[in-house]
Amino acid sequence: MGGLPTQKTIYAFVHSPKDSKTMYAALREGLYLSKDGGNQWSLLKKSPKGIVTIVIQAKDPSKIFAGTGDDKIFLSKDGGQSWKLQKYRKSTICDDKEQSPCKRNNDERPIQGSSEQDIGMELRKEISLWEKGKR
Repeated sequence: MGGLPTQKTIYAFVHSPKDSKTMYAALREGLYLSKDGGNQWSLLKKSPKGIVTIVIQAKDPSKIFAGTGDDKIFLSKDGGQSWKLQKYRKSTICDDKEQSPCKRNNDERPIQGSSEQDIGMELRKEISLWEKGKR
């Protein structure tokens, strides 16, 4: 894959649901875009740093959600050219595995850990609320 930095970790990878040649790869320094199936890549200079998960909205692939390792969610409505930090109710990480369900603190929702999978689940919940006009 030309244009991606070598010797670097790709933390998330996704392609557009409407065009499999449009792909995104998240590296520590930001989000890279390929529009030709991975032959050429370019860094989206305004993308957030530290992305660990990416979700592309199926109905409108120009809307991209990105979750970072420090629990921030960003939204791009223009295919990654610009980004806006989203406000959402942060989840509580449950340390006591015997506690079921986790204690809820005011308006916080619990998740079991802070892995990339958990952040992805949170992103999907937020997208669902956003699509219903509740965000």
